[in-house]
This record gives sequence, structure tokens and C-alpha cells, in this order.
Amino acid sequence: MSIKKSFMLTFSVQVYSTIITIALTPLLISMVGAEGFGLIGFFLILQNLIQILDAGISGTLSRQIAITKHCRKAFKVFLLNFNKVYVGFIILASCFFLLSYFFRGEFSSFWFDTSINKSLLDFCLLMMAGTLAIKYLSGPLRSGLVGLESHYLIAIVNFISATLRYPGGIFVLFLFQNSLSYYFAYQLLVSIFEWAALQFFFYSESNKVMRKASQSDVIEAQSLKSLLLLSLQLSVLSILWVIVSQIDKLLLSGVMELEKFGYYSLAVSVSGVILTLNIPLNQVLMPRLASFASNKLNAEYAKFFTGAFTYVAVFFIPLSVVLFFFGKELVWAWTGDEKAANESYVYIKWLALGNVIAVLMNFSFLLQFTIKRLRQHIIAYGIYSALLVPITIYVVNVYKGEGAAFFWFVHNALFFVIWGGYTFRIYLKNALTFFIIPISLISLLISYITITLSLSVFDFVDMKRTYTFLSLGFIGLASVVTISLILYFLRFYYYCFLKKVTLTLVE
Repeated sequence: MSIKKSFMLTFSVQVYSTIITIALTPLLISMVGAEGFGLIGFFLILQNLIQILDAGISGTLSRQIAITKHCRKAFKVFLLNFNKVYVGFIILASCFFLLSYFFRGEFSSFWFDTSINKSLLDFCLLMMAGTLAIKYLSGPLRSGLVGLESHYLIAIVNFISATLRYPGGIFVLFLFQNSLSYYFAYQLLVSIFEWAALQFFFYSESNKVMRKASQSDVIEAQSLKSLLLLSLQLSVLSILWVIVSQIDKLLLSGVMELEKFGYYSLAVSVSGVILTLNIPLNQVLMPRLASFASNKLNAEYAKFFTGAFTYVAVFFIPLSVVLFFFGKELVWAWTGDEKAANESYVYIKWLALGNVIAVLMNFSFLLQFTIKRLRQHIIAYGIYSALLVPITIYVVNVYKGEGAAFFWFVHNALFFVIWGGYTFRIYLKNALTFFIIPISLISLLISYITITLSLSVFDFVDMKRTYTFLSLGFIGLASVVTISLILYFLRFYYYCFLKKVTLTLVE
């Protein structure tokens, strides 16, 4: 399947998942209440935190399989190493579940400020632990399919899982009188299905690749030790990223009332659309960029990289700007709950801007990861995290949710400008000057102008919910179309500048 078809399929499924999540969240809140939704928001935080146990190995496996899949001998060695690594995942998942089983009661008493029944809370936490353990086991399998570029199979699994997880979860709540215990037990069953499907597809596709691979020994097979050493760098970054991106939410779940944290979780869900929609692009980019880099196809690498960055800037910057100005109107149009709109908007505007910057900053990581130049990035991210964590703890305790949301935007912006700018300048010559800065500024400026003009056209005060939602969609679409047209008319200069962008492999 071509790269465009792979991306469109993957992106379509991600859009479907995002739409049903957005569409069903108001119904979910009405069924379980703000406290119940706060507990679900905590569950989402745990799903991100479980990545720490991954230790970056899944990403390394994905990169390695993309490099070795054309050479039968190297691929065979890789599969043997993969099975050894997977046994380690099983051991860690089992330990995590056992610890959760024995200490869930103490944790729930210490952490939550809630009126939810203690026994119900403990059972929900146990179901969360089981779900997280199974999802953890799915990580290497999913990464393996990414490396094999079997994006259509991942899309199928994601489509079915999303349908079962969200509409299916609502149906379970309807059947069992809005019971949180049945809801979380059902989520465990969905995660088991997802794991089984990924297991089947990965080994099935691996056998197909093995049969088609050549006998050539050009590609050197990596030993388990070298594979783990390669993953060590990524593991540090993975752990730091999870800490940086989730520590504020984890701390807020403990210092805020569960009801108020429910509104913060709502804001995270709305602004998180930016991060969610970027997942398919990241999934498609990584193996292709790694393949270009390993085969020293520098021109193809630069073209593919800059094209992907342009797409992200044109699409995601307008989305973040719309959320910044009209987040309250969007939540009201979405939920019909004026209190939820007012409570969540103070967080949405800054979370949205911080998220789009995090998406752009991800290109700096992709660049260094795919060309195997992570050492400096680890040092920079380590310093960044060391400064960030104590400041975040202070901000959360003193300024609560609004301060945490604003600080999320501030520290992402500073890191992108300082370290992201340095990375692009060193490793991708002329990309910063001719693509990254101009396209980001054009997207931001056109989005702002479009929204400013829309304020003189649309009156959201007396507008009905449906019209409000459609109007906001029109504003976002108008921004994207306008930016795309401007870049289309400037395409001659675009391709002239592209010839000046070169990948520089600095030792």
C-alpha cells in the first residue's frame, strides 16, 4: 500500500475514533456524572503513565523491523530477539497487576477526594490495572506492525476497538444502570480483544515478510544486547516525556476535588484532539524516515520531512487557534452544559496551544531518532525535565488547574524555540529558515485574521448549539483552505527552497 493510502486510511480511522469520542463524551458525563468522568480521566492518565514500563523498547523494535525486514537473515535474528523482549514485557505486566491488586485499597484512600463508594472505587482501580497490563503487552505488537508498515491492519484493529470501547461502553452503562464497575470491567475485555488481534496479525505478517525477504546479508543483524542498548536512549526519552506530559494531570487528580478534576479532564479531552489526530502521521512517518536514513537517501528524507511538517502546521495550528478563542462556545455546543463550558475553557485555551507546539516539537525528536543522533537530545530533555518537574509541582499546588494549563503552554513554547530550533538548524540545513519558521508564522497569522473577521460575521451569544458547532467548523475549515491556497500559489518558491534543504549527519 502506498504511503498516501496508508496515511489516509490510518488518519480516517483516527478521525472516526476522535469523532465518536467527542460525540459520546457529553452522554458519558450525563450517565456517570462529573465525579465518574473524573475517574475515567484518571484512567486515561494511567494509560499514558504505563508507557514508562515500555522503556522505549517498542519504538526501537519498530525502527529495527523497518530496517531488517528486507533481509531474511537479519529479520530472523530480529524475530528471535523480539520474542525474548516480549517475555520481559509479560513479566513486567504481571508484576504491575499484582502490585495493583495488593495496594489498590491504600492508594484509593490516600489519593482521591470523592464521594464514590470505597469498594466500588477499589474494584474500578483493579479493572484499570488489568486493562493497563494488557494494553502494555499490546505495545510491542503494535510497534512491530508499524515497522512492517502494515498500517491497514492497525487501522482495522483500531476501528473495531474504538467502536467497542466508546459506543460499546455507553451501551454497557445503559444496560447496567450507569454502573462504573461494569464499565471498567468491559474496558478490560476490549483490551484483551485488541491484544489478541494484534498478536495474530503481527505473527501472520511476519511470516509473510520472512517468505518474501531476500537472502542478502547486506544488512547486519543486531544482537539482543545491541538492540537493548539502542532502546536505552529512547527509553530515557520515553520516561521523561511521560513525566513531563502527565505529571501536572496526575498531581491535579490528587489536589483537586474529583468533580473539578472532571472538568479539567474534559478540557484535556477537547484539546487532546490535536495530539490524537497527530498519531497516524507519526505512525507513518517513523518507519519511512528510518528507512530513508538507513539507506542514505538524504534528498528523499528532506522532502518527506518538510512535506509532513507543512501538513501539520497547516492543519493543526488553525485548530489550536480556534480552540483558544472559541473553546467555551465549542464545549457548550458540544455538551449543552454552560457550567462545563465555563469551567473547562480556562484550561482549554492554554492546553490547545501547548499541544500544537508539542506536536511540532515531535519533529525534532523524529529527526534525531531516525538518524540515530539521540545523545544530545537526551541531555537537553533531561535538563528540561529536571527544571520542569519542581516548577510544575509548585504551580499545581499554588495555582491549581489554570496555572498548570498556562505553564504547559509556556514550557512547551520555550523548549520548541530553544532546543527545537537548534536541532533543525544543525541536522536539517536551511529547513528552519525556509520552511519551519515561515510556514508556522503564515499558518498562525492567517488563522488569527480569519478568526478576527469571523467575529464581525458570527454572533455566538444567541446562536443555537447546532449553528454554533457548524460555524466553528466553518471558521476552522476556512483557515485551513486559505493557508493551503496561499502555499499553492507560492509552490514555485516552495520547491526552490526544498532543493536547499539537506540532511546533515553530524557525528
